[in-house]
Amino acid sequence: MHYAQIAIPRPLNSTLTYIIPDSLIGKIKPGYRVSVPFRKHTSVGFVMEITQTLPKDLVCENIKEIKDILDNDPIFSTQMLDLLKWMSKYYCAPIGEVCKASIPSKLIQIKPVKRRKISEPAEKNFSKINSAQLTLNSEQAAALNSIINSLSSKDKKPILLHGVTGSGKTEVYLQAFEEVEKMNAHGILLVPEISLTPQLVQQFQSRFGEKVAIYHSGLTDAQRFHEWEKIRDGKVFVVVGTRSALFAPFKDLKLIIVDEEHDASYKQDEGFLYNGHDSAIVRANIHNATIVLASATPCVESFINYESGKYNYHYLATRATGALLPDIEIVDMRTQRNTFTKEKQSEIISPPLFKAIEEILSKKEQALLFLNRRGFANFILCRDCGHVFECPNCNIALTHHMLPKRMICHYCEFAIPVPDLCVKCNGTNLKPMGQGTEQLEEELAKMFPDSKIARLDKDTSTKASLRKTFLSSMQQQKIDILVGTQIIAKGHDFPNVTLVGVINADTSLHLPDFRSYERTFQLLTQVSGRSGRGDKPGKVIIQTFQPEHPSIIFTRDHDFKGFVDTEKQNRKALNYPPFTRMANIRFQSNTDETTSKTAKKWLSMLKTICNSLNISDDVHLLGPAPCPLHKIRGKYRWQLLIKAPNPKILSKILLRVNHIINSSPSAGCRITIDVDPINMM
Repeated sequence: MHYAQIAIPRPLNSTLTYIIPDSLIGKIKPGYRVSVPFRKHTSVGFVMEITQTLPKDLVCENIKEIKDILDNDPIFSTQMLDLLKWMSKYYCAPIGEVCKASIPSKLIQIKPVKRRKISEPAEKNFSKINSAQLTLNSEQAAALNSIINSLSSKDKKPILLHGVTGSGKTEVYLQAFEEVEKMNAHGILLVPEISLTPQLVQQFQSRFGEKVAIYHSGLTDAQRFHEWEKIRDGKVFVVVGTRSALFAPFKDLKLIIVDEEHDASYKQDEGFLYNGHDSAIVRANIHNATIVLASATPCVESFINYESGKYNYHYLATRATGALLPDIEIVDMRTQRNTFTKEKQSEIISPPLFKAIEEILSKKEQALLFLNRRGFANFILCRDCGHVFECPNCNIALTHHMLPKRMICHYCEFAIPVPDLCVKCNGTNLKPMGQGTEQLEEELAKMFPDSKIARLDKDTSTKASLRKTFLSSMQQQKIDILVGTQIIAKGHDFPNVTLVGVINADTSLHLPDFRSYERTFQLLTQVSGRSGRGDKPGKVIIQTFQPEHPSIIFTRDHDFKGFVDTEKQNRKALNYPPFTRMANIRFQSNTDETTSKTAKKWLSMLKTICNSLNISDDVHLLGPAPCPLHKIRGKYRWQLLIKAPNPKILSKILLRVNHIINSSPSAGCRITIDVDPINMM
């Protein structure tokens, strides 16, 4: 008798065993979709393995038969199955959920997909640009040659491509993928955010025409399936997309490039908690493909991997156009409080920044002003009793928005009209506190009434078509000043932008996260790199209340190596990655009491696990403690951090933890394992 191990797209701890009926023997192979009886329903299942023997704890009479096969060909290749199994084991995730995350939602359905006309992804509607191959400088050529040599090499190391902003990394990508096309092979370009895809897609389509697929979560279900089919059927040779493009069903994968490799967006923070950056390295290894990790600000872990010999490294130290990196001026806001001019008074724009904006506008140049807070004000305060309006579902202050005029929670979207009275004391002395991009846009309109000012943030760019409008207007110089959040900080190339202003560099410096200094340095460096990319010199003004902070000083000096060396010392002293491996056990329930009791019970169990494995001296347990964002969407959240000296020891612990979670679920409390956590909030 023949049996199949089937992954069901549900949160189940393991595969289920089914009998293969005689009519399907020889037809069903690993990677196929099948329909199977599951509980009282029929479910899609994914064939992971074929065997002729039963697991020891099963008897034949209790096993159900597979109903039918759903495809003419497997949807998962052998290499993809290897990747999915690795991800399931490493990230302690149900294999069925991993399979589900890797394919379009239409393939989770049993009924056949209806064929109808599908609109193209919005990114594909951009106007074509000059697609001519550019001549590389010596640094770019050396990096490209290294990638090309790696494509045909048997022994490969990841390549860390570290290039300053404007160094021409994209042209290196394009010419590397040209080599892949010549080999009749395939490649993947990963980008961290949907907002970064339009310009890249524009460049890739101009170079490669219809041989480019787009894949990200912003597509409709029908569009995602349509693009997935094109990839599977070999109608394209390269896919550009976000984290989920990692699973593109290419058969002969030769090259993966991870753009902005430092970006935290590569880590999925809900559902199946995987890191697309790290998983891309594993997929490249499975396919014996070349992987390039590229950034102007590589993550500390990647740079240390280069220093330890695990990665090859190429540094693009100069801008491709020959332009110089912008001069960066630090404005100490502690000394600026009383120096605002009377006719142009502002609590947001310092006099040096005001003068710099005036100067570039007089020369018909453009400015980007960066403030990583959307909305009008961060919160509303009653000055009579001190009450702050908070979301009832989250322990977060409601953000004051003017368009629409509402108080909105940025975590659960709860919203109320802007109040006239304090709900605590009925006072009327309510004051908006802090600044957001709406307020900055309003103040700029008053200060520069003859200038065209636009705002690009999550509120104004909900659709790709809107982002397209903003980007086109900037390219055509129809916008004088563009205000925005981190959407404007990276990936954009506007040659006429000669001034970047950072309104408040301190917002991310002191978050309760060991990576907060690194993220601040990366964000400031990235946004500074938008200035002076054309033939005109650029300038950056960074407003801060902490001008002596290392993250800000190293940004001013364009000193990446100095920052990494300092950060290495700090992390080694405090035993943080890459000098240790971490997992975060998160607990959430409807009451704080249930959550805290469960977390404290797990601390005791983890100590017992470590003792039984004789690793208590090697492992550090931190917590349990309430998460910094203690309550989100009505759920109270606690966390317990595990630090282990290496992945092997951490894996031993998590194997036990995962077994207990699945065999003895905690009543009323959800427990999740986050391996290699990125978001500590």
